[in-house]
Formats: sequence, C-alpha cells, structure tokens
Amino acid sequence: MSTRAADRLRAFEAVTSRVETAGIPYVLSGGTLLGAVRDGALIPHDPDFDLEFDRDDEARVRALQDDLAALGIELRVKQRNGIGLADGRPGPDGGCHASNLQVYADGRHVGDLLFFTMFDDGIARRYDAATRTLYNPRMMIPAWYLEEPRTARIGTRSYPVVRDAALVLEVTYGPDWRRPIAPGDFTAGSNPRSGAVYDKPTERLIEHALAQGWDGDYRDRPSWPPRVTYVNSHAARRWVFRHEPELVSTDILTRAHRLAGRDRAAGLRAHHQRRLDAIAIGQAFAAAEARWQRTQHRRSREERQVLEAELAEFRAREAERRHRRRWLRRLRRPVRSLQNLRARRRRR
Repeated sequence: MSTRAADRLRAFEAVTSRVETAGIPYVLSGGTLLGAVRDGALIPHDPDFDLEFDRDDEARVRALQDDLAALGIELRVKQRNGIGLADGRPGPDGGCHASNLQVYADGRHVGDLLFFTMFDDGIARRYDAATRTLYNPRMMIPAWYLEEPRTARIGTRSYPVVRDAALVLEVTYGPDWRRPIAPGDFTAGSNPRSGAVYDKPTERLIEHALAQGWDGDYRDRPSWPPRVTYVNSHAARRWVFRHEPELVSTDILTRAHRLAGRDRAAGLRAHHQRRLDAIAIGQAFAAAEARWQRTQHRRSREERQVLEAELAEFRAREAERRHRRRWLRRLRRPVRSLQNLRARRRRR
C-alpha cells in the first residue's frame, strides 16, 4: 500500500470513528460508496474518500477539529471560483466555497466531508446559502434514500450507506458500475477522473422513491428554489438547465404541495410529478432544438460547399481570362513594333 493510500485509510477510519462517537449521522458518498458496495474496500486509485452530512450538523463536525488535529488530521474549507448560473462567467476569486471540508493527513488531501441542505421538496442538495452556490448539483438525492440508511462493509467494519445503493450507483456511474475502471480509462459522457455520468438522470431516483410510497413532510425545511448565483462548473451549469426547471423558469411549475386543503403526501407526489413532466418537456424541447441546429449546420455546410464551388469556378474563369489577356498582349507587341517602324520610315 502506498503512503498516500495508507494516509487516506488512516484518516477515513479516524474521521468516521470520531463522527460515530459524537453521534453525527452520515453516509458514504461518491467513490467511497462505490468501493464499499462493489469491492468491500476503498478504491485503490481513488485519491480521497467522501462522507455526506446534513448541513445542520456542520458545526458539530467542525468541533471535531481539535481531536483530529492530535492525530495529524486537518480540516480545511475548500475555496474556489464559481460559474455564474445566468451567464456562465467566473465568479470572484475564492468567493464561492464548495459545500465541503477537505481532509488533510500529513499535508496530503485525502478526503472530503460534504454537506447537503434538505429543502421543502424533500430533495437534498449541496447548497451554500452564504455564497448562493449550488455545488455538484448532479449529486442531489431524495430524502427517502437517506431516512433509513443501510450498511456496507469496508474491511472489517460496517458503514452507513443510502437505501437502494445499487440503483443510486447505477444512476451515478452508469449500467456498468460493477465493472472496475482502470486509471486512465475514459467513457464518452462520463467524468474521466471518477467515471460519473455527466448527464446524470436523477429523475429515476425520484420516480423510484415515489413508487416506494415516499410521503415525507419537509415543510420545516428551507424553501426550494432559493436564490442560486453560482454553480461549481460549466458541466454543472448544463446539468441544471436540463434537470432543475425551477431554477431556469419560476413559472414552469407551481408549488403543488403547498396548496391549502390538500393532503401533504398527495401534494408532494403531485409536485414531483409536475416537476418530472416539466423536465421531460424541457429535455424534449432541447433535443428538438439540437436536431434543428444539426439540420441548420448541415444546410449551412451544403450551402458553403455550393458557394465554394461557385467561387472555384469564378476563380478558374478569372485565371483563364488573365491568361488570354497575357497572350493577347504578347501577340500585339510585334504588331505594334512593326507599325512603329513603318511610321518612322514615313517620317524620314
């Protein structure tokens, strides 16, 4: 085992044991969840581990800093530039911190502690209200998967994971998630580092939760949608425009679960059904627009080929005309010389 892998494992065990002792709920996330369910171990080439917490427990997690520092483990706030959701322009330097703490062991980054905010639509999203940044929005997950966590083993210990982890991993990493990916492998449409699908179809998670009778009450949670100014990347911005219709257009949906006189469960289900319908309509429109653009590109390419052919024909005619003019000038030179000679003789 390499030194980095040993530091990662040591920090992972130290952080999880301190978190469990403090009674702070968490679940494995990202590549750590994938390794636990598929391999029963941390993925060897994964540079860091991922743990997911509720934003309400962030202060309790930060309070563990002193205990972890005694073991040579440090927690740092990750600072980065965000991408404007409206215009795609970079945000201020360091002004948009991602919703996570980075774990360092002996100066090496070996893990991430991620924090989600549960909203009143029952969806957990990595949102930082201070900077209005939505971080890695593809990792949104319905509360149903978090409310009754299951367990998976890493080594000899069991760790909490989301319900129906196999479905979550299939949606996140694609249908071949059980096949280990060697370092350097690249699949079109996936992140070359993690293997996660760029256009993650999170609607499948919502549909599955609703089919299982999901009927939670989240009226005490922050209202969705909040004001979102930044996302963490251009890929995240593209995903939001395809899968978060409330952030793109406020009048495309209504808050069905807030209507007076309606049963809460029926209201939540109605809201998400309208949301799924809106996403399907938006994606169908985007697909139609993409087909139209491809058609226009093909037409413009054909028109460009016609213009290039006409230009080539014009250039050929011009070259032939210049060639004829050159030969005519050459033929006229001796005639003009003979005329000049005769004129000189007459003047004599």
